[in-house]
Amino acid sequence: MSVSRLRSGAEPSLSPGPRYFREGVPVLGIARDLTGQWAVATGAGPVIADRVVISAGLWTKGLLRGLGVDGSMEAGKGYSITSPGCGVAPRHAMKLIESNIACTPFEGGLRISGGFELGPVDGEPRARPLRRIVRHAARYLQDWRPGRNQLLLAGFRPATPDSLPIIGPVPGAGGVFTSSGHGTLGLTLAPATADALVPAVLHGTTQTGLAPFSVRRFARSRR
Repeated sequence: MSVSRLRSGAEPSLSPGPRYFREGVPVLGIARDLTGQWAVATGAGPVIADRVVISAGLWTKGLLRGLGVDGSMEAGKGYSITSPGCGVAPRHAMKLIESNIACTPFEGGLRISGGFELGPVDGEPRARPLRRIVRHAARYLQDWRPGRNQLLLAGFRPATPDSLPIIGPVPGAGGVFTSSGHGTLGLTLAPATADALVPAVLHGTTQTGLAPFSVRRFARSRR
């Protein structure tokens, strides 16, 4: 998924009013300021808000820790290879179920992705998993093979111990909410998650359907 294309496609659907996109800016922490509002510390200076939604993938864990809350998540490392390749490539996205590999036409080439390794946060793509992805994809693709011009990537899916996402208010931090831990289904579940979380964020209404996803289930708040 191209982030720029996703954003440009979503922008026309956003409600009128001020909104800001800051790309490539790290979020360092969240704390109350002297006025009682939330100050989101970033690499480009603080952002002041009365309500904050933490949706930072694996890095949600560290931001919750700064609020005294255990957001139990581990890194589920996945790999992808993107290449124009040679041969006949799929013209639409496919999921190769038996091998658990996804094939997606992507910016003039084909992206093949898969894998789910639990381990340290190391962004270096490893050769062995990438070879496995190409080998298993070749069973389905008649004659397409990646060329020498390749983009090799490794990324981290936020994985919780019970495989359920963390959605809802953050205990002890009124006005802060979280939406993370969706594993490999972050983009797939994002619209439904947002729809369920909006009433709590905007109106303070409790959604009983979100109870199983509360961060409280990890029960190690330090507050």
